[in-house]
Amino acid sequence: MNTHSDSVKYDAVDWHVGGEYPADLGPQGGRTHIGMYLAWLVERRLLSDAFVGRFPNQVRQCRDRMMKGSQLLQECCDDVLVSEDMSDVGKAFSDFYYDDFYLDDYVDTLDDEALPSIYHVQDDWATFKILRPVLEERYARWREDQGLDE
Repeated sequence: MNTHSDSVKYDAVDWHVGGEYPADLGPQGGRTHIGMYLAWLVERRLLSDAFVGRFPNQVRQCRDRMMKGSQLLQECCDDVLVSEDMSDVGKAFSDFYYDDFYLDDYVDTLDDEALPSIYHVQDDWATFKILRPVLEERYARWREDQGLDE
């Protein structure tokens, strides 16, 4: 991972682990929400050509649901979600969406009163399937507001 000064750091596992983070969870619980977003970026083909070129097998495995987004985040992104790994459209959408809306959408969609915390959300494709329509709706509305054609 490069560290260009113009790169935006949207999220990082180490921002979540510690403090009031549940003691019974390893770092995986702090990886789930970021990985879900990364998997959606993969599915939407919103990653940069450079990233896909560096990790073609992992991206394909994630697209084919053989590797979770959290695994891609850990193995290929050093547990950090940054703009330089995204296409121009992926970055523009993430600039608009990630900090201001994503975590609220994630919690609103996946919070279960039975879970000890939002970090206990199941990291699997069934959960992604529940979250995906929310991301799709936000993305479609954003594209419409930007005057971009699908």
